[in-house]
Amino acid sequence: MVDFYLVSKRASVIIILLVCFVVTATASPGSLDTTFGTNGIYNDALTNHASYTLTPYDLVQQPDGMILVVGSYNDGLTTLGTTRVLLRRYTRNGPFDSQFGLDGFAVANRIQGPVEVYGVGRAAVVQSDYKIVVAGFTYATNNSADTRLTLWRFTSGGELDTTFGVDGQVTLFSPSVGKAAAVRMSQGKILVAGNVTQASTDYTIMTRLNLDGTIDPSFGMSGIVIAGSASGSTLSGLYEIGGPRALAVQSVSGDIFLSGHYTDASHHLGIARYDQAGNPVLSFGTNGVAMTPAGLSNGSCILANSTLTKYSNILLYTDGSVGATGSMGDLAASFFFSYFLGRYGANGVADTGFAQVGHIKGPCLTNPSRALDSTVLQSDGKIVYLAPANSSASQTLFRVNSDGTQDTTYVPPNLDFGYTQFLMLQGATKTVRLGVYTVNTNKVRVKLARYLP
Repeated sequence: MVDFYLVSKRASVIIILLVCFVVTATASPGSLDTTFGTNGIYNDALTNHASYTLTPYDLVQQPDGMILVVGSYNDGLTTLGTTRVLLRRYTRNGPFDSQFGLDGFAVANRIQGPVEVYGVGRAAVVQSDYKIVVAGFTYATNNSADTRLTLWRFTSGGELDTTFGVDGQVTLFSPSVGKAAAVRMSQGKILVAGNVTQASTDYTIMTRLNLDGTIDPSFGMSGIVIAGSASGSTLSGLYEIGGPRALAVQSVSGDIFLSGHYTDASHHLGIARYDQAGNPVLSFGTNGVAMTPAGLSNGSCILANSTLTKYSNILLYTDGSVGATGSMGDLAASFFFSYFLGRYGANGVADTGFAQVGHIKGPCLTNPSRALDSTVLQSDGKIVYLAPANSSASQTLFRVNSDGTQDTTYVPPNLDFGYTQFLMLQGATKTVRLGVYTVNTNKVRVKLARYLP
């Protein structure tokens, strides 16, 4: 007698296996992950906020895989609008989290008085208790250049955390002009990097805060590390125009890595290493700084002291190696741009096992749409990056192997993600890409995509 139930069950198993095989076989490296958004892409239409326009500056993952977009938004309700800190949360698979803050937005209060004060978030970090610290700056509507280095903290539900500073906000070094550019957790405390101007000299600094928002006096000198400065065209130490975007903390040692221009004469970019107390690790590189080769260039693209040349990411490997990615440009007669990826050993010396010379240089482009703003390091040592291109429509992802050779198996589709783009690693290997698109002529929206490894 034929057991039809058993035959049916075996047939079902075979069909499932065949479907899995087909899906696996057709999902090549770099393909869009169709379990994310709609066919791998999520467009945040802001249905309930049609007047808003968004300006994203960072993309951050929560420990549970939720996605945070950080920046600023303008409500568009008046002639000038109201610019506030943008913190918007998305679920692991794309759609915005309507339970977060107000309809998916965490909103920082604007200070009202004789002059309104607006805020911009440039970076964020998630604490172990899922509270979210946003670093950036505030400014008055009548003087947008008179900025103050500011941090906000939100609860895991998207409300301002009143146990942090004053009503959830901390402003540092006022009345000095300043902006925060990066924030990380260090020794269970909040590590901030940015720039502060005093007496016509602009300083690149780090400071560490206790969890209540007060400065930690055990860090550096009375809570502050001055990495470098610029007075006119003269640089001293490690300085970054506009504030250092590349800041990283090694999980095992607690050591801190910070990027910037090292000198104006030789046009070095450097990565400085500090111990967890803020003291330079002088055994790293040269006097605590790993530097790019002097005069690094690629055709008309020259490693120069300008806003076009900077590290955008520091990558920390499990073996102690340190990677760095960034862009180099020239503001001379024409607008040229290129990118580079480099790797240093744990001692700060160029790793010649990476691309044979320790770094990769991209092609020199004229009038590219974007710099190399974001890269991710996979758990297998491969690096995914978004290279500059002559138009946002032709800008796509690339991947290099752990030895610096191009991974030709990684072929993602060409997508137009606009002029602002960032990458984030979700889990161990999947890459989430943030971009923007425009509706109603000038209203900017966020779009996200996720790629298979």
